[in-house]
Amino acid sequence: MKTLIAYLRWATQRFGLAFALRTGALWALGITSIIHAPVGHGHRLRVALRPGTADLLVYDEIYRDHAYDLPLPDAPAYIVDAGGHIGLASVWLAQRYPQSRILCVEPEPANVAIAQRNVRAFPNVTVVHAALWSHTSRVAIQNPSAATWSFRVEPSSMGVQAYSVKDLLWTYQFPRVDFLKIDIEGSEVEVLGTARDWIGSVSTMMVELHDRFRPGCQAALEAAIAQTGLAVIEQRTNVSLLANPAREMAV
Repeated sequence: MKTLIAYLRWATQRFGLAFALRTGALWALGITSIIHAPVGHGHRLRVALRPGTADLLVYDEIYRDHAYDLPLPDAPAYIVDAGGHIGLASVWLAQRYPQSRILCVEPEPANVAIAQRNVRAFPNVTVVHAALWSHTSRVAIQNPSAATWSFRVEPSSMGVQAYSVKDLLWTYQFPRVDFLKIDIEGSEVEVLGTARDWIGSVSTMMVELHDRFRPGCQAALEAAIAQTGLAVIEQRTNVSLLANPAREMAV
């Protein structure tokens, strides 16, 4: 009951009482596990969310707190959304940069299924059921009962595909990455540890650190900055926006 009340309060504040009561009733009665929340101008586009999960927090982060309204130097043509969750960041980026190509990379299968629904209106977005890692291999979810935005991975021969940044770009024929988002629940330790191998292909990068449950994330970012010459453009709590000056000069 507390979860339903929390959802009704959340939905009412954002979309009105009628929407909250209608969608809350369908969810509470078990008729659906999904609600469709409006995004964008005129509310013509809607995205699928799972009430009672972290999906609602991600929606707020992107569409109310404008987490991806970033001071990017130029409109990015090639975007990688690593830790794509249910595709909301990819949808926002596709709305903002309709001429871009976007890879939404997510390892957890239920999230992938919702992401595929959410990006249907955007042929420039490809959902990749995989994880970003230090090298191309396979990984498995190590905490399957976690909140929908908190899945962590570990090496496993029976898991899902994992790509290095370099191999991901080669596989999907990206000549470069103009904006790389890394929100991968601690795997930034592995990915940033190989930054020298791929940083030449990246112009701007946003990294969310997760030292609260994976010590070494901040240290991995600091080492990557020292090794590659990345410059911090903007700093938020646990989030850094960085530019690659060498890449900008090369372009």
